[in-house]
Amino acid sequence: MPKKAFSRDGTQAVWLRTPEGQIFAQIAFEKEGIERGEMVANPGLESAHISRVEAAAQHAYRSHFAAMRSPRPVRSSPSHSQDFPNVVLLVMESFRPDVVSPEIMPRLDQRSAQGLRARRHYSGSNTSHLGLCSLLYARSGLAYDAILDGPSSDHASLLFRELGYRTYFLSSGGIVGWRRVDEYLNQATFDEVEMLRSDSGQVWRDWPQNDRRLLEAARERLETAGQPVFIVGFLMSLHFPYPYPESQERFLPVSHEDQLADWPSLFAARLDRDKLWNRYRNAAIAFDAMLDQFLESIDLEKTLVVVTGDHGESFGEYGTLVHGSRPSDVQTRVPLVMLGGGVSAREIDGSTSHVDVLPTLLRIASGASSTGLGFEGRDLGGPIGDEPVLMRLHKVNEPAPVLIVHGDERLLLRARTDRPVLDAVGFVDANGTPVTDAGPVDDGRWTLVVQQALGGSAGSAQRR
Repeated sequence: MPKKAFSRDGTQAVWLRTPEGQIFAQIAFEKEGIERGEMVANPGLESAHISRVEAAAQHAYRSHFAAMRSPRPVRSSPSHSQDFPNVVLLVMESFRPDVVSPEIMPRLDQRSAQGLRARRHYSGSNTSHLGLCSLLYARSGLAYDAILDGPSSDHASLLFRELGYRTYFLSSGGIVGWRRVDEYLNQATFDEVEMLRSDSGQVWRDWPQNDRRLLEAARERLETAGQPVFIVGFLMSLHFPYPYPESQERFLPVSHEDQLADWPSLFAARLDRDKLWNRYRNAAIAFDAMLDQFLESIDLEKTLVVVTGDHGESFGEYGTLVHGSRPSDVQTRVPLVMLGGGVSAREIDGSTSHVDVLPTLLRIASGASSTGLGFEGRDLGGPIGDEPVLMRLHKVNEPAPVLIVHGDERLLLRARTDRPVLDAVGFVDANGTPVTDAGPVDDGRWTLVVQQALGGSAGSAQRR
């Protein structure tokens, strides 16, 4: 995990990363009253109970490790129809669910009442490449390298292509060289790829404009295609340093990191949490306006639109900024709103995950069940039970942090992704802080939870 330490003058140093994922520098974070919250093994757990849970997790991981890494087949003889709805999957960087509110994003908040809204939705991770993997493959990031090293037959774009869709990937951010994402976001998996980004040093200044261009490009493809289309759009406006048009500035005061010359200057700046949070909310206001213009310009009776994020974002919660640093709700939860063709109005309060999105889209688009395709997720049109959410979190080297969320409890594990080795770290709260006073662990229930979570990651059968 990124390291944190207090300096002598009382500020807190927070590691941030370059766009390539390398730790660049410490940033002084000036906010009083923030706890350090280092990630350590839970000293309050009763060893016998956690040992039994850990043993169950180890057994489930060993038993399903080979299946988890196996390729999944494409449906052999899918139906085709010109009446299938268009599908547009919009993924915003660093998108927190609490900004989809009457105060900040009132247009999307109001529209969500007409479609499906998952109130407690988790990405597959707290970092982009693993979150996108869970979204587009409906598989855990535990199999990330195995997926990319094998045949990519279960990619969302290829599954929609089998249904007769023309597929597009549009992005306003750079993806080349970032944790292998260009190996599955490319013209081998999509019919067309368009990068709508600036080549200037201050790329973040152009993100709002490029996001608007991306939405316009999506609208043009919806209008001109002679067949159903599947579009994945990856937008950047809510990524640090949160640029936005001056006309959308409502929350003050703000800092001005967007005016800095380059990434080294950006990462060397001293940051103020409250001013950054105001920047982020202003950027969300701007995104709400451009998104609503796009939704107004398309035929929602013939188009299914999904709005979600690749991961969340921290603003000082337990001493962290941005993302990729804690197993916390603010870094792993994102909005999920589905609007338009084939979507019934529904609000889901139970836990859902990115692995649930693709099975739901395929059923809405074609009317066919995705059972048998080996997805880890379930169709959100059915009953939503009390099922665990499994996430692989960001870490450059092995072992990988793995978080299992079940209800209000969270178990942190460490797993090798190249061999079936796993151990338990302990239970954490919603902020990713070790739980030290929860009392005895219900090891019988948690044995079943870890078996379901890690067994489900094998995709041997669709979860019920």
